[in-house]
Amino acid sequence: MKNSANAKTLKKTVGVSLTIILFCLAGMVTLFQQCQRSRPEKVAPAKLMQTQVIVKEDIGYKTGNDLEPYEKERCLLDLYLPEKVKGFPIMVWFHGGSLKRLGKDDAATKALAGRFAREGVGAAVVNYRLSPLAKYPAYIKDAAAAVAWVKENIGRHGGNPEAVFIAGHSAGGYLSLMLALVPEYLQEYRVNPMSIAGIISIGGQTFTHYAIREERGMPNPETTPVIDEAAPCFHARKDAPPILVVWADGDSPDRIEENKYLLAIQKMAGNRQMFFREIKNRNHWSLVTQLTDPADPLAGEIVSFINKHSRKLGLK
Repeated sequence: MKNSANAKTLKKTVGVSLTIILFCLAGMVTLFQQCQRSRPEKVAPAKLMQTQVIVKEDIGYKTGNDLEPYEKERCLLDLYLPEKVKGFPIMVWFHGGSLKRLGKDDAATKALAGRFAREGVGAAVVNYRLSPLAKYPAYIKDAAAAVAWVKENIGRHGGNPEAVFIAGHSAGGYLSLMLALVPEYLQEYRVNPMSIAGIISIGGQTFTHYAIREERGMPNPETTPVIDEAAPCFHARKDAPPILVVWADGDSPDRIEENKYLLAIQKMAGNRQMFFREIKNRNHWSLVTQLTDPADPLAGEIVSFINKHSRKLGLK
């Protein structure tokens, strides 16, 4: 009798244990399926189309008799236009260089613009005045003037003025963020900041740019952080165009943390249109130089961001 009772107890225990194990396995499968569904959609590497590119160079985006000689020299842009494509989105691109050097004629910038144009995304690559010949906020105002010119004129070149995106690398990312978060710059040129389809900042500064700190005579400008009216982070706001913030895992630690801080402060301001990507196995400069690689994942992310937010406007 005792052995029979023990057998029944053992059978019951095994049955309960099997039930628990099966229940746990079912739960794990369900959880795995949920994780699979919630995992961010993978972006396939961009494939370059064979669209031909039309280049129009040295277009002055500022006019008037009161322009200074340096303003006339630097306030020029080049258009890279996909041939036989109508209503294409246009990316206004601001080069990097610490606000003190480089320009639209650099080989990397020209290659980058051509690459996106071949994929059906026009590019307006912009020169702006540089520090120390120009002082804050002259270069930001130049950037705003360039965007205004593109909004007003790109329709005559086959692009869609409702699908204007602002983008840049390093100092160019800084300029893009300032235009996104300080409405007065674009409003001065009669552009509603919310009419911009999206912003893409690649390795941009989000604190007061160190070239501006240098202009102000601060000691150790590159290692003395400042957040004031010249910093994107100072102007965190709920109402801003969609913003994609990108940094490299091999960038300088301060640049990485600046960008993370911008995301945090924008979230606190109630902004739900912030997107970010940390690109692996890249540094500050390879972020942009590898964009011309046909299989570059970051280029694919940028094209996907532009296409996504163009579709939201009913444009693609």
